[in-house]
Amino acid sequence: IEINDVDENFKPGMRTSTNFTVEVLEDVLLSPNGAVRLKDNQRVVYIIKDNFLTPVNITLGSSSETMSAVIEGDLEAGDELVLNPPSQDSAMDLLLQEEE
Repeated sequence: IEINDVDENFKPGMRTSTNFTVEVLEDVLLSPNGAVRLKDNQRVVYIIKDNFLTPVNITLGSSSETMSAVIEGDLEAGDELVLNPPSQDSAMDLLLQEEE
């Protein structure tokens, strides 16, 4: 990166951060990176289906710091992803039953 037209406010040792857009995606499902978990060596997200937290296997494509494109998986636009599911499947079932 080269800085052109430097003014007097620019000082040696100053730092900056830069983001580069390398790809623009349209009409794709996005998942927050915080919702993606690893289960049996497969990436999954959890959705609520029939009052139970249900893991859905997914394959991710391009990603940013916060979001990733879902290129394969049984997800649909509008599915609600669970960001912080309990670590054990049985605990997930009990959690939803207790909320009813």
